[in-house]
Amino acid sequence: MQFDLVVLAHTYGPDELGSDHLSAHKTVAHVKRMREESILKNNGRVFSTHIAHEGNPYHTKLVEFASQHGYDGLNIAVEHLNMECLTYLRERTGDAARFDRKVV
Repeated sequence: MQFDLVVLAHTYGPDELGSDHLSAHKTVAHVKRMREESILKNNGRVFSTHIAHEGNPYHTKLVEFASQHGYDGLNIAVEHLNMECLTYLRERTGDAARFDRKVV
């Protein structure tokens, strides 16, 4: 069996070891192993989810890391955020304008 698409929980950042979830480096290692063992097709895609605040750098630094490992710039627009989430994102990134969206 070979997969066209795999979704992995990359919870912890590049400087974290990870424990109950994958770190950035463990995510990369899993993808490499899946390709080597032909579990993931050569042209198969991998998406990382559950990217938490634990040990992950700001977005620009995480993009730098991920770009070295195949990140292609995918962005998903979220049209509606609740106020708590919007406030967190503004404070975490220091980029209020980027998160100037309609709040529900």
